[in-house]
Amino acid sequence: GKSPSKRRFNKYEMRRITRFDGSVGGTTLLTSNAFIFRANVSDKLVIRNGQSTYNVSIPLDSISEVLMFESFDQLLENIQATTKVEGCERCSEIKQKLVQGT
Repeated sequence: GKSPSKRRFNKYEMRRITRFDGSVGGTTLLTSNAFIFRANVSDKLVIRNGQSTYNVSIPLDSISEVLMFESFDQLLENIQATTKVEGCERCSEIKQKLVQGT
């Protein structure tokens, strides 16, 4: 592999959370110019709805903020903290939908 100083991008395997469909697995590339997400062709949402539905390519100068979490639990904790909701009744349901991608 190349040393970090010679790499032209950072690559991450992650899930993109969609507004209506749940989450879709894929690869994110962060370059000096763009944030790019490519959905896995084997993901069940991609099979059902097509890869182009979930792929994203955004110029970095158009992005004001990106949030990435190590786990869905961290994501849900962040939602609870920022919304000041004590004891999320639907958190388990939301987490299950995100993990399943539905």
